[in-house]
Amino acid sequence: MSNKSKINRILLAVSFLMIIALAVLVLPEISEKRSVSADTNSANITMRKTSKTYHYGNMEIMKFTIEYPEVKGAAAKINVEIAAQVAAYVKEAEKTYQKAIELYEEAIQEGYPFYPWEAYIKYQITNNTNGLLSLYVDDYIYSGGAHGGTVRTSTTWDLAKGTQRTLDSFFKPNADYRNLVLGIILRQAQYNLEQDPDTMYFDDYQDLIKKNFNPQSFYLTPGGLVIYYQQYEVGPYAAGIIEFTIPYEQIR
Repeated sequence: MSNKSKINRILLAVSFLMIIALAVLVLPEISEKRSVSADTNSANITMRKTSKTYHYGNMEIMKFTIEYPEVKGAAAKINVEIAAQVAAYVKEAEKTYQKAIELYEEAIQEGYPFYPWEAYIKYQITNNTNGLLSLYVDDYIYSGGAHGGTVRTSTTWDLAKGTQRTLDSFFKPNADYRNLVLGIILRQAQYNLEQDPDTMYFDDYQDLIKKNFNPQSFYLTPGGLVIYYQQYEVGPYAAGIIEFTIPYEQIR
């Protein structure tokens, strides 16, 4: 290994330790870890969980929890990216806490009840084989009202290169992957409705599937490539985040 490579690895490791140390200092109350075994074509991952309850005076205002992976070994570059994301979520939680305080003070002045807020960030590993690490992050927040809401994001990495993979990279060069994927999704949606007429799609789900298709909204599983839609994009809140799985043999 060259001196330059050694220096780069040291810098990546130091950056990660600094970022994650800040997050742990902010959220010291609960810390759990769970290891995920790895082979030569997968990442060595430890899942961690940290939580903090925010108070304002004697009142519990908000609870914040985050479950995230720590990637060890050769995939240090990926670990730095995840650590930076975790630090950003922690920083955003502090802003959300301030908003909760404002609403709490308003509730006290106006004489209506205040319900404690909750923010829950959960990373879910969906694939860690064949040199590909794929995951999604569900960002849930409850800020009073009837129910909370979840926004999902996802990332897939090439472990050997430490770089992110895009949806088009799983298809042949110059392939019309968008129309191919949409065709499969539309057929699956129609099949779902035929099997269960109570499937919760909006009446114009076909147009919504095409309109709201996002090439960044995907992740890998052992059984196929999953395309997902955010809450309300294709169906009502009760339908949750709607997913469609494309078997790998249909990708070309």
